[in-house]
Amino acid sequence: MTGKTQTIPIQYFFPGPAYVRPEILAQMARPQIPHRSKEFCAIHLDICQILTDLFSQRGTWLVVTASSTYMMEACFHNTTPTRILALVNGAFAERWARIAHFFCNDVVELRAALGEVFSPAAISKILQEKKFSHILITHSETSTGALNPLAQLCQTIRQKSDALICVDAVSSLGGVAIDFTSIDFLFAGVQKAMALPPGITLTYLSDRYLEMAQAVPAKSFYFDLAMTLQKAKDGYTQTTPSAPHFFALQKQLHDMKEEGLANRLKRHLAMLQQTEAWVAGQELGYFTKHPAPTVSCLEFAKSQELVQDLRNQGFTIGGGYGELGARTFRIAHMGDVGVSDLNFLLDKMSQIIDDKYKF
Repeated sequence: MTGKTQTIPIQYFFPGPAYVRPEILAQMARPQIPHRSKEFCAIHLDICQILTDLFSQRGTWLVVTASSTYMMEACFHNTTPTRILALVNGAFAERWARIAHFFCNDVVELRAALGEVFSPAAISKILQEKKFSHILITHSETSTGALNPLAQLCQTIRQKSDALICVDAVSSLGGVAIDFTSIDFLFAGVQKAMALPPGITLTYLSDRYLEMAQAVPAKSFYFDLAMTLQKAKDGYTQTTPSAPHFFALQKQLHDMKEEGLANRLKRHLAMLQQTEAWVAGQELGYFTKHPAPTVSCLEFAKSQELVQDLRNQGFTIGGGYGELGARTFRIAHMGDVGVSDLNFLLDKMSQIIDDKYKF
């Protein structure tokens, strides 16, 4: 696990904000520094370089003191949407689709049932019927635990369309393998698989997206990514940043490099497999047939009671989201959680279920 020194098992498995290591929290307690100082600029530049080296090996990264929803909007402020295809299969995909309607009169919402994912065949069919400027994909839908087959979808899109491929990777970046080859715009708040406190968002821009953004007249000061990038080239930020988040992010990225991204991704897969085995043993079921390595959404008739039972014993998991609230619960096995931590939780859950819910 990334830089782990804690010996007491983690008891916090909430799917965002996720667990944050004490070492990361300690970075946020460092004294403030001027955000236009050489020291801050060096930290900022180091962060952007590591993001490129660790994840994308191409394109440009921005770090903005804002929520992921900011980037859902910024995506459109900096381009000219003519027709948008929004793939909607959960609450967070739904949010991005709603935002798209503010920027474009022609938004096509391709919908899948909650827990389902999109097939390349479905995407191929709609691309044969219509041309799009933007295609919105939520990689890992945190509300249902469903993981879209991003690489296959991107490959299909590129074979049939020159649309900008825009990706919500909030609960996948840092926990799920991502091929950036065809992606034009990708954002991830740091409060999930990146395992930092919420407050900043990481954004990847392809060279093609940047060319478009630089050619489009600015529609906003706050959402102007071209200006943000111009400042970032020298380590500056467009507006006053949360320096403590940059301290924490730099520490986390260096620790992730030390662990190795491949090892980190293997750990997430191992925790998914661990949870799947436990679910089978408890005769429970996943809400989705396409579970993400970062969060499991499980069906259980007494979900709300189980969440409270665990809270009473010092454990935190997630309840169901939105309309799934009464019949599902969610376990976050993401970020800096380890296999032994997850095993500690699952043992406690087995005990509670056996004692209270099995007759």
